[in-house]
Amino acid sequence: MKHVSVRIALLENSVTAELAFAVAMFTAARATRLVASYAELPTKFRDGRTVSVHNSSLAGSFTPPPSRIVVRLPIVRDPARLCRIKRAYLARHYRGVERVPSSSSSRGSGRRGSARRGRCLPTSWRLPLSPTRSARSSGSRAAWPPLVGTDSVGDSLVTEGFAVSVPAAWAERLVAMAQPRFLEQGFYLFRAEQHFGIGRRSDRVALFPRSDRYEILRLVGTNGWNYDIGPDSIVAWLRVLERDHPFVLTGMGFDWTVDALAQELGESQRLYCWWD
Repeated sequence: MKHVSVRIALLENSVTAELAFAVAMFTAARATRLVASYAELPTKFRDGRTVSVHNSSLAGSFTPPPSRIVVRLPIVRDPARLCRIKRAYLARHYRGVERVPSSSSSRGSGRRGSARRGRCLPTSWRLPLSPTRSARSSGSRAAWPPLVGTDSVGDSLVTEGFAVSVPAAWAERLVAMAQPRFLEQGFYLFRAEQHFGIGRRSDRVALFPRSDRYEILRLVGTNGWNYDIGPDSIVAWLRVLERDHPFVLTGMGFDWTVDALAQELGESQRLYCWWD
């Protein structure tokens, strides 16, 4: 789908801890035209499984992994009805399975106003939905700060991706919920910088126009040179780990990665790897 731009809003019901995506696709030509719009209602469980109910008429380009169940109902255009169907589906097939709550609901926020209106991420990205094109090739380079990596001699390397600042409280949730949708289009969404909220610094979330995580890891130069560990060694170690413990990389930086293991590490479902 060349010359198509996307708007994605992440909404949250702070009372029920439910999340929803509102997605709209437009032509990027002068005569802007709505190509498609749909709602997606994702649910994540403690055991690593996810269920996504949406009403898009467009089938994904990639087969979802076994841990991700996709229920596509294009004839249900009313989002309220779609939500009721999702709740009934979960009650029937996932009764008693513990869900992962949203971050604000875990803090006990219960304002009725935000439940009615939803809460939208303060970040909006516009991108071409063509994995073969660079995200910086559409003429909007000034609006998209490039993702800067490291080459083999330690110099800065401007990659084909781009990165934006996202408040630390939102970054993890944005990547967790939106990464599967971008992967279906051949893009890889990940956290490129993580500051843990220190000094109120925002994290950096990056988007790369191909889905090979090991290519990205080499481009950002993830290493532990203090122990003679280079990017190739880390890639080799992760490939071995992947054979027995399937995972996705949700964060990749100069000296760290975050792995979300499919069936490991108890409730955390995460492994933080840091090479000094």
